[in-house]
Amino acid sequence: MPKAAVPKASAGQTETARAKPAETAAAAAAGTGRGAAPRSKPAGASRGSKPAGLKAAAEPVAAKSFSGRLVALIVVLLAVTVMLTPSVNTFLQQRSEIAALRADIAAKQQQQQDLKDNLSKWSDPAYIKQQARDRVSMMMPGETGYWVYGGDAAPATPEQPGTSVNPEGLPWVDGLWQSITRSANE
Repeated sequence: MPKAAVPKASAGQTETARAKPAETAAAAAAGTGRGAAPRSKPAGASRGSKPAGLKAAAEPVAAKSFSGRLVALIVVLLAVTVMLTPSVNTFLQQRSEIAALRADIAAKQQQQQDLKDNLSKWSDPAYIKQQARDRVSMMMPGETGYWVYGGDAAPATPEQPGTSVNPEGLPWVDGLWQSITRSANE
């Protein structure tokens, strides 16, 4: 490795005044040298051991997984969550009520519009005549009305307990059993 250029000492400087760069860096790291306060040694340090600053730089120190700030942040967030939960619940309930009321208002407005349309139909004389003929069977003077019984309507079927599928009206288990016995006898 090339050596760093060291400035030559001037006529007034002595050899001790010129310090080597490597020595000054080591002295600064160890906390020794001119102007530095002497450090006290840790309790377990001996003369031959490395200074504490160099030892810490050589070996990585495990980080704390939980710091006090993180715990305080979590506590604050939990407190805010607990305080806001009822408010959020109320807000969501009110939103659903507002949506239901808006849907109800829209339905009522549609019903109101239908009633207005129906009312406007009744102002037409032709519609009134048609409704009188259909609902009350009224006739115009000179017309002859006929009543037809049983014309368009389908014949009424009497209510019978049995049908074509289950002629006796039995529960399905009894009908199944009768079907099995009938097929065995025939």
